Amino acid sequence: MAVRYEEVVTDMPSVVGTLYLQKWAHHRLGEPEVITVQVAAAPS
Repeated sequence: MAVRYEEVVTDMPSVVGTLYLQKWAHHRLGEPEVITVQVAAAPS
């Protein structure tokens, strides 16, 4: 089972769209209603 989060809609195209977080991890994080996801490129 998983908890579904959707990216906030803005005038820019979606970067992530929908993100699914496993329920055990959701519970471990304190069952937040909103999460922040940071996307960064790995050094090459």
